[in-house]
Amino acid sequence: MAAPPCSVNNGEMEHTLVLVRHAHAEPYADGGDHARPLSSRGHEQARLLGQRLAQILPTCDVAVYSDARRTQETAEHLLRACPAEVAWADRSLYTAYPKDILTLISQINDARTLVIIGHEPTISEVGSLLAIDSHAISRGVPTATALVLRHNAEWSTLHDQQCELEVLYQG
Repeated sequence: MAAPPCSVNNGEMEHTLVLVRHAHAEPYADGGDHARPLSSRGHEQARLLGQRLAQILPTCDVAVYSDARRTQETAEHLLRACPAEVAWADRSLYTAYPKDILTLISQINDARTLVIIGHEPTISEVGSLLAIDSHAISRGVPTATALVLRHNAEWSTLHDQQCELEVLYQG
């Protein structure tokens, strides 16, 4: 994971982590899996999910997303509706394991709001680790799903099952 390029100090307030599975993608692309674009349905899903996120999170401090084409396109829609102070594509999110995402979260400790856009099964696995009640996501999440997790301390102090979970789905 790339080191975060910023530090945003917001004190001891509630922290919000939004884990997003990219929207629906085309099944094939000439460049392989990494090059698959969003389908027309996926573009609509991402646009609508962005609108829903903006209702609860008008802006965010940091957004990090996989550099796979479908994830970048999902990020474009979400960030148009919910702008980030700092945003970047991270190649390692394409194949990240839950521990990699948790390490990334702890490195962005000063950001009060953080959006991570990636892939299954990692997104739901991280959500399941962090949520107090993860029953709704225990079997994975469909495309264009946002897991909104809230925590009342710095991200570096985060441990398993400490976050309140709200699931936003845009099918």
